[in-house]
Amino acid sequence: MWRFAFAVSALSHHPEALDAKDERHLARFPPDLAQFLRGERVRPTVVVQHLLNESVGTIRQVLETKTTAFLDGKLRDVHNGMFFFVDKLDQAVGNLSREAWVNIQAGLLEAGFDLRVLNTHLKVYASIREEAFASYHSRTKVNVFSATSRIEYSRSELHKMLERLTIHYEGLPLNDFVNVETVGRADVRREAAFDFLHRHTLCRPRDLVIISSAISRRRRTIDERIFKDVVRETSAGILVENVFDEMHAFLDALSSPDARERLFSLLPYGILSSGDLPVVWGQFHGVEPGVYELGETEPKYALSNPFRELYDCGLLGVIRTEDEDERQYFRQPNDASALRSRLPRSPFYFLHPALHSLVSRSGSYRVFRDVVVGHDEPWPRHYHFVIELQRRLFNVSRGAHKDVESSVLRLMSDVGRHVELGMAESDAKRCVGATRAFRDVCAQLDRLGWDDVQLFLLEECASA
Repeated sequence: MWRFAFAVSALSHHPEALDAKDERHLARFPPDLAQFLRGERVRPTVVVQHLLNESVGTIRQVLETKTTAFLDGKLRDVHNGMFFFVDKLDQAVGNLSREAWVNIQAGLLEAGFDLRVLNTHLKVYASIREEAFASYHSRTKVNVFSATSRIEYSRSELHKMLERLTIHYEGLPLNDFVNVETVGRADVRREAAFDFLHRHTLCRPRDLVIISSAISRRRRTIDERIFKDVVRETSAGILVENVFDEMHAFLDALSSPDARERLFSLLPYGILSSGDLPVVWGQFHGVEPGVYELGETEPKYALSNPFRELYDCGLLGVIRTEDEDERQYFRQPNDASALRSRLPRSPFYFLHPALHSLVSRSGSYRVFRDVVVGHDEPWPRHYHFVIELQRRLFNVSRGAHKDVESSVLRLMSDVGRHVELGMAESDAKRCVGATRAFRDVCAQLDRLGWDDVQLFLLEECASA
């Protein structure tokens, strides 16, 4: 269909390629399409729209071999350069089924390749989603791939791009534009403003532009608190909604806003253990958690996995190990190779920072302190200690005895600071365990009966 549309559009701009004797061929076309071939200029997308308004029988007749051969012969007589540009097709067909969404984009790509082979004067420049290219199958896919370019950006490239944009549109370098150099608590390592902004995106240029536009509207009064609020609210309110819309064809469990809100209301933490997933999954589907594992091996127990879909959307991260270096990984826009396969195994799963403002509205949701979450962020070993201590603290504190809770968290932060300064984790724990503050906190925990927290601290620090 796309090849037909490009052919009709090209010939509508070159009516001299047809003459009076070709009228017998035009009689096989619907009247409006025949008029285009007589010289009424038309875009290929309009041709597709006209064709889709016809009956299935008419479409088959128009696309039959004789008609295609006639158009191909005329296209070979075109000797002037002609360029077609097609963009945002994935958005135009976003409400179709997954198969249709993939095939319409793949058909565009193959039609552009065929047109270039047929006549080198005719060139098609089109954009399709990486997920569509990865999901379709064709004998000529390898040949088509040779004519494509993949668009991807590193963090440093995105930084430079945003720097150029703020200078061009605002007349200011990035740090002056946001009016904040670093963000974070004073008692822990602070991060650069761009790094904070970047962590709340899906690593795409348009995400940075959207957030920067929101910052621009508040720039006269911006400070660190406002900067963080704007980044968080914009990423949650616009970027997250955009990615769910873009990935609609691949969503089952999370295809509706109500389903997504229901899942978010069940999430206890911003970082989930591998044992948390079956529990939340079971609550979401109203089944026993044990069915989660059965569904991966026995199709009759298989139910849609909302965590798999979050991962596909780039909103759920995992730990990846490479040469003993553990880092967080969120699926990137250019990585569609693992789309729709099983959720990768990981000891922990991370909710994307852009989700926190949405999920925290449930009231029971807790975010872990002293853990920086984001794509390609490191995963040091002491994070296991940090997460386990806070999980135990969440189970007993329930908002009471804030002073004791703060004291425990200060000890935890002390371990992290020692590790960041180059001390081994075991030495850092031993150092903290030898302090007067540690003994005082353990005494307070003993009086409150917070045995689970106290025992954990003693096991980790006093005996490290």
